Amino acid sequence: MGYLLDTMVISWAVRDLHQAPAVVRALRSEGDLAVSAISLLELRRGLPAEDYHRATDELVDVGVVPMDGAIAEAAGEYLLRCYEEGYRVDFFAGVIATTAARTGRALVTYSPAQYPLANFNIVQLASVLKR
Repeated sequence: MGYLLDTMVISWAVRDLHQAPAVVRALRSEGDLAVSAISLLELRRGLPAEDYHRATDELVDVGVVPMDGAIAEAAGEYLLRCYEEGYRVDFFAGVIATTAARTGRALVTYSPAQYPLANFNIVQLASVLKR
């Protein structure tokens, strides 16, 4: 199974928080690990430069899934559906969710509640180390 890391997991991994470094190591050893290109944007926008550079160093051998037209269109539909059903989903989370769904990857996250109406597998951060 392939995995997609959400932005918070990456951010925590480079700052050595919440067992995220161990989770990333465990998933990396399993193989097919990726991040959404939108996560790189979110990390650059939100992290101090030093932490951002550590994050990109950490992700050197991790695949980056680009946001193509199909992901963009599906993300718009997902965000609209969430809004219509009363959920307020962050733009970045919507794109990350759709990236996981469109690529058939399980999304690794600390907070599954960020991803309502998910039509993909979600793996909670803490559960990775319990396997």
